[in-house]
Amino acid sequence: MREADGIVCVSDEVAEWVISERLHSRGVKVIPNGVDEQKFQPDAKIRPPTLPPQGTPLIGFTSTFRPWHGIEDLLEAFRILVEDLNSPAHLVCIGDGPARGDFLKHAEQLEIADRIHAPGKLNHEDVGDWLASCDVAVAPYPEMSEFWFSPLKIFEYFGCGLPVVGSDVGQISDLLASGRGHLVAVGDLQAMSSRIHSLLSDPEDARKTGDRARRWVLKNATWKIRAKEILDLVEGVR
Repeated sequence: MREADGIVCVSDEVAEWVISERLHSRGVKVIPNGVDEQKFQPDAKIRPPTLPPQGTPLIGFTSTFRPWHGIEDLLEAFRILVEDLNSPAHLVCIGDGPARGDFLKHAEQLEIADRIHAPGKLNHEDVGDWLASCDVAVAPYPEMSEFWFSPLKIFEYFGCGLPVVGSDVGQISDLLASGRGHLVAVGDLQAMSSRIHSLLSDPEDARKTGDRARRWVLKNATWKIRAKEILDLVEGVR
């Protein structure tokens, strides 16, 4: 790494670590994740047939089902939404991973499993249709000592024009700024549930938030834009 002419980092936190290892910042460039805006669009080409009927409020979530994605916090926030706030919403959990089985088992224990749709790992080209069928998306990251990543899920949520409720941590704080989403304090599950409920209860606010997110990602974070940033770095270190 110390011999590299250029290094791409997905977040400021990664860049800080790289600089500490290299002992200088030359050639270090922060380029966060991006989205294929053709695959992730606001309108689903085909609504997945296993989803509940049109008109059922849907909350979208993509994950590799590991603890640092906040999957336990998500379940509790969803339980509050269903039981305490009497929401008719369903939760759509896309992805697979080592904690998926425990996640679904816990949902059964909480007696909310009938409201959760977990198709497992999907082909990447199909994820957009599942997300575009949702009304709100979530990124409930928990407290952690170092938040070094660039959450791909948020860029894909943005591509689908979804309003996002996320934890106020790491890169998420900047991504959801300026009305592109709604931030809640890490671990404040009551606030997360309330914010989701508010968006589901106010489709116009949800639409405007999602539109702002979509416009931002088209202007700043498509794959084409990210590729150009990487190529510019390559040219700059030649």
